[in-house]
Amino acid sequence: MIKGYINLDGEIIHTADYIIADRFYEDYALVQTENGFNHLNLQFLSPYQKYKWLTRFYSGWAGFETFEGQKGFLNYNHEQMIFLKYDGFSRFSDEGLAVYSKDGLYGIINSNGEKILNPTYTRIDPFSQEFAVVEVDSKCGYLNKEGEIVLPVIWEAALSFVNGLALVMQQNYKFGCINLRGELVIPAIYSELGQYAEDRLFFKKGKKYGFLNGKGEVILPALYDETDQFSNGLAPVKLKNKWGIINLNGDFVIEPKFDMATRFVNGYSRIVFDNKLGLLKEDGEIKSYPQCRYVDYPYKGIISAILE
Repeated sequence: MIKGYINLDGEIIHTADYIIADRFYEDYALVQTENGFNHLNLQFLSPYQKYKWLTRFYSGWAGFETFEGQKGFLNYNHEQMIFLKYDGFSRFSDEGLAVYSKDGLYGIINSNGEKILNPTYTRIDPFSQEFAVVEVDSKCGYLNKEGEIVLPVIWEAALSFVNGLALVMQQNYKFGCINLRGELVIPAIYSELGQYAEDRLFFKKGKKYGFLNGKGEVILPALYDETDQFSNGLAPVKLKNKWGIINLNGDFVIEPKFDMATRFVNGYSRIVFDNKLGLLKEDGEIKSYPQCRYVDYPYKGIISAILE
């Protein structure tokens, strides 16, 4: 079994003795060998020191721990480091903020390593759209970038904002969505809701799935056995044990014929077809990789893969 990278035509372009060969993200891939973790650039070079622990880049920063026990964040090319003396920390967000933990409580720092909020809460999630989920006495609400609670702590569970909506759960284990003002715009009556994208999010009714718009109106009735979110006007749906692709109106642009199909990322859906792994392009073109045990989403024509 070989872990490495192929191009869209299935040609091997780079391999090594990798334990992990992650997909490229923000122009770098996280890799691990028996000597430690490192980042691989688009030229498949790793001109950096090895680390005991390392993450992908998020908003220009990756978390690290050296073999000497130093922890913190580093930027692209590993040219700048923020050293932290905390128990743990989460990724940076586009807001330039990260969450850290100390003695079981969480606070907020900026990209200079300065404290925005001292360790105060038992949970703070990474920021998204200028808000972060916070937990107080087993209830959830939202902080702003200054660390102030600005949307009330009233929910049994809550997730980050995506495209202006956030998933929240009430005591009855039913889900709805709030907007950036904290208003419940989709009532908490659903056993399952998906992520909001392109004015669509899936909902579950009984054992079937359909789609709502951002106002909570049913756009596509609950007809599907499984589904995922829309991307560039397309979504995968499962009917009678086969996956196909629908458009925003619910019309099949590709009839159900795949054994598996995922949401589109970077213009491709990952599929299984005739017991072979492949990638489905938005225009319907299929790339097949029978030589692979795993293929990830492509990034600038590079695919992380596990080969036989």
